[in-house]
Amino acid sequence: MGLSVVAATGILALSLTFLFISVSLSIFHVWEDALKYESNIRSDIIKNSWTVAIRIESVSFISNTEVEINATNVGSMGIPESSFKFMDVVVVYFPEGTSKRTSEYLNYDPSGGSGTWRVISVVTSGSEGESLNPICPCPAAGKGVWDPLETLVIRATLSSTANTTRPVNALVVSPWGQRGYG
Repeated sequence: MGLSVVAATGILALSLTFLFISVSLSIFHVWEDALKYESNIRSDIIKNSWTVAIRIESVSFISNTEVEINATNVGSMGIPESSFKFMDVVVVYFPEGTSKRTSEYLNYDPSGGSGTWRVISVVTSGSEGESLNPICPCPAAGKGVWDPLETLVIRATLSSTANTTRPVNALVVSPWGQRGYG
């Protein structure tokens, strides 16, 4: 009986050791992949941070729930339309019936809707439309590029009504962190 207890204890210890080693190697592999992924993201941010710039040309109310933002890509690199979902648009306004400013983060949705932003047109060299990498301001969007010196006409739909007699501002941030505020 004594030998079987020793053998069972040995087998259990060996099994636990192999389990510990396999779990440790799995965790190490996950961390290694995460570090590689983080390195690629940092490289992408550094590469694009010097070539992307956004300038807000104008921000105005269309109605008490809609704001039009004209934002120009003044950098030397285009922003793919497929990356618009990674862009941040924040509208700063005074809600109806209050004297305090509020900020509203809006999600990209080419179909529009409350609490969203979408591109309604693109202005190139002062006239509406574009011929290079056209952006489709429609729900089937995704293949165009916001090229340098093009101005996006953005329609932001607020989730609450705004006091249109007070100022409105907007912040537009690229997927790589460059921003324009106006």
